Amino acid sequence: MKAVCHAMYLTFLIAVLPAYGQFYKYVDEQGIVRFTDDLDKIPESQRPVSKIYEESKSRAETPAELKPETKETGDDEKESLIELRKKSRELEIKRKQLDSEYKGLMEKKAALQQMNKKTRVELIKYNQEASKLNEQIQAYEEKREAFDKEVDAFNKKVKEKEEAQLKSEKSGSSTKNDQ
Repeated sequence: MKAVCHAMYLTFLIAVLPAYGQFYKYVDEQGIVRFTDDLDKIPESQRPVSKIYEESKSRAETPAELKPETKETGDDEKESLIELRKKSRELEIKRKQLDSEYKGLMEKKAALQQMNKKTRVELIKYNQEASKLNEQIQAYEEKREAFDKEVDAFNKKVKEKEEAQLKSEKSGSSTKNDQ
């Protein structure tokens, strides 16, 4: 039950992660170049080598009165944003791996519950398998807790980045109003 709660909590956290305008490029089994905005549509074997593209505003959409950023600040912010997006992608892959591991553990649990336990030998085998499954579940729970902490740290970093960006935008607009 605890694992189900963790899975639901994690799903909620991932769902509320900031959405960025990004899409992916990969080559399918037939060698055709494909583009998608859904990481799930990329075959797992292609995910590490797929290329991420970021949405960018056209010049017409960018307000002319914005103060031009210095090269270092703009590069640092862009690099930081790229790192956050990479981390988001890594967390999504880890979440899917953990979900898959959880599903496998639940299948093992269901199979274990179906085992015959009528004879002493069957009961001993059942207890051994149950102990082994409990160890695997404990290891999974530790991985899940570590992952939850990683997600919390990531969300905190994203929130700090957003707050810093809002603060810099407000100070930029107040400087403009002062002029």
